[in-house]
Amino acid sequence: MPGDSLVGPWDISSAQPFLAEPDLFAAPFLQDRDGNWVLVGFVNLEPKGVNSFDIIDPIPVTLQDGVVVARPGYSSVEEALLAGGAHAPTTV
Repeated sequence: MPGDSLVGPWDISSAQPFLAEPDLFAAPFLQDRDGNWVLVGFVNLEPKGVNSFDIIDPIPVTLQDGVVVARPGYSSVEEALLAGGAHAPTTV
């Protein structure tokens, strides 16, 4: 969500959901070794009937029209798990 500076104030009314991984939570922005921005966090798919509460691999992100989006080519953890698993999440 936009703000006047890194420490705010924040315009909460303009917040947008992160559509690439809607079950993501506790996910800070980090920079990878190449300086690219990523999100690292957890997903809980148990409410959807999938026995999965996972720490996931970093999600490469970019800013598009003022909204944080996953970079092209990213597939969600849910898609991978339901398809038989390109991701190998760490179950906790």
